Amino acid sequence: MGKRRKGRELALQCLYSLEVLPTGGAEERLADISREETAEKTTQAFAWELLSGVKENQDYFDRLISQYATNWSLDRVAVIDRNILRLSLYEMLRKNEEIPPAVCIDEAVELAKSYGSEDSYRFINGILNKVKEDLESGKIDYPQKGP
Repeated sequence: MGKRRKGRELALQCLYSLEVLPTGGAEERLADISREETAEKTTQAFAWELLSGVKENQDYFDRLISQYATNWSLDRVAVIDRNILRLSLYEMLRKNEEIPPAVCIDEAVELAKSYGSEDSYRFINGILNKVKEDLESGKIDYPQKGP
């Protein structure tokens, strides 16, 4: 498994953990998860970048999810799916555009297949493809905050 994929998994595990059990800080939680997973420092650094970017822009990402998850309120979206979407939106909407949106979507689908329910990957793929289309057409702008 690549370092970036592992970093995404660490960030996702931490986001999920923080939402289910919101006591303690993100940095400490990520350190605990990284120790359990014996993650390399570069992988941990990538996971922290993702995690902190998601947390900093979470309200914006949640509004996007609510907007694109037609007929679904945010609280009806499974916790793991919601966090995969947040993570992927952060990667898609970063201003440095290091990772093409199609790759972000593919990575999100793989995370959903590994961690989500049987239909999670379809739901996530549908939302992220709509976001990608609107991003490319200029209907969506980058969040005001950002790394």
